[in-house]
Amino acid sequence: GGWTIATAVRLATGTPFTIVDSGAPDVLFLGSTTQPARPICIDPNHCSGTIASPSDRSNLPSSAFRHAQYGDTLADFNGRNTYRADGQKTVDMGLYKGFNLPGSMKFVVRLDVFNVFNDVTWWYPNNDFNAPATFGLVNSTLYGNTNGGGPNASGVPRTLQLGARLIF
Repeated sequence: GGWTIATAVRLATGTPFTIVDSGAPDVLFLGSTTQPARPICIDPNHCSGTIASPSDRSNLPSSAFRHAQYGDTLADFNGRNTYRADGQKTVDMGLYKGFNLPGSMKFVVRLDVFNVFNDVTWWYPNNDFNAPATFGLVNSTLYGNTNGGGPNASGVPRTLQLGARLIF
């Protein structure tokens, strides 16, 4: 019947982030603004990984790190960007059709659906080792806070867009 369906699939790995230690002493005597404010990883099983949802908090235990101490070197600090946040997995789809009108005119109707399956994309976890109560906690989605409710509390929202065009 002249209908056209178009789809786009977006697959992206999570954005890297760094575990920081806001309470770290300046053990390298570099000055507080230039020091590597990162903790020391003492459990090799947790020196890197992915925290992609609230259920992944156990992948980032605070017991796997310690504050820097005098005598630690740059090589002892946990590396930069050693963890990844949630990646993106979405399917977008468009449905459209053109209708011929008298003369050379044409009327086009288009429906676009973004994030067809309403997949949730989680935001970054709390990455500050100096806040043990919330360290590693993911409490919001890319578009809203899950604890605060609201229209976007379920995650990345499914969005529908309806358009019409008259070509003359």
